[in-house]
Formats: sequence, structure tokens, C-alpha cells
Amino acid sequence: MHYDNPNFRQGIVDSSGLRIFLTEDLREHDAGFLVLGHAVESTHIIPPERMWKSVSHCDGGCISQGVPEQGIQVFQGLLHTHLLGNDITVRQIRNGRELPVVFQDMNYDFNYQQARVLSEEMTILPGDSFITECGYDSRGKKTPTFGGESTQEEMCLAFLAYYPRSKVSWCVSTPEISLIYNSFGIEDVYDDGRYGEG
Repeated sequence: MHYDNPNFRQGIVDSSGLRIFLTEDLREHDAGFLVLGHAVESTHIIPPERMWKSVSHCDGGCISQGVPEQGIQVFQGLLHTHLLGNDITVRQIRNGRELPVVFQDMNYDFNYQQARVLSEEMTILPGDSFITECGYDSRGKKTPTFGGESTQEEMCLAFLAYYPRSKVSWCVSTPEISLIYNSFGIEDVYDDGRYGEG
């Protein structure tokens, strides 16, 4: 639930709540989350008045640093964008070959998000890489939409729940800032505010 959900301003209230269960019967393994996709920052730009695709990469070297040799088992996933999101696909690459797609929603709707529990667990091995693709429809917008936490901004993320919990939790990417400057025709930057005083 986003803190600035526009439905609250329209008098719509979600009273579904949140339940937390406590048990003394511990499971054999602790679970963890692996977040894939685009870094949540303003370098994620969706131009106005078009159908747009954002593509993010998780390099196998990142996964190798935190995944044990026997791998981890993904048992559920939540795909997430904001209001412009149309579709999300997570592609898994192993030894240069794409594996069958496990997480995909070609009719994404921000108002109907839910975790997808897998009937067959997905294995992630050291060296696996991922491509997360998010499709957006900004044809009704007159200005660019930037990445951020507000519902009016955008995200492109996949939250994969796995076990046994290891040292991997985030594997996201973002374009180099120089490429963004070049796309806007900016040639010289004296202080972009990203590294303190320039």
C-alpha cells in the first residue's frame, strides 16, 4: 500500500489489513527476498505520449557473490510497477541460454497486485543473470514520468521470495548518467549534485 495512494483522496478505503503469524514450529530454512529490476531513482525515465519499454539487467557476477553453490529456490514472486505499467517479464539466463519464463504478466494492473506462488520452485544458481522488462503506456501523459517511490512516479521491480536465505537481496541496474545527458543533448555538466560539490 503506497502512502500517497490516490484512491484515499477519492474516498475509497482498503480495510483488508495485514496479518502476521507467529509460530514456535520453525521451518528448516529462513527465507529471503531477491529484488530484480530498475533502480528506484530519477534516472528511470518514461517519455510522454507513447508505449515504452524499460529493460534492466542483473549480471551473473552479482548473483555469484551471494548465492551458494547448490543455488537457491524461489517459491513466489511479486511483479510491480505503478500506474503506467502494462506488462512485466523476468527472463533468466544460464550459461548463455534463456530458460523458460517463470514470471510474466502481460496484462499488469496496479490495482490488482498479488504474489504468485509457484507450483514448481524456480532454481537460481551462481552465475545466472536476469533481464527484467517493464512495458508502460504513457499516451495520456504530456510530461515525462520519472522513477521514484510515489504512486505518480514509476517503478520496474520483481520481488522474488526464496530459500535458504543467503547474502543476495538486490540486483538492479540503471543507465549511466552520461547516456541520459547525451539523450537530452546536454554536452557539459559542471555539478549535477550527485557527488556533493563539483
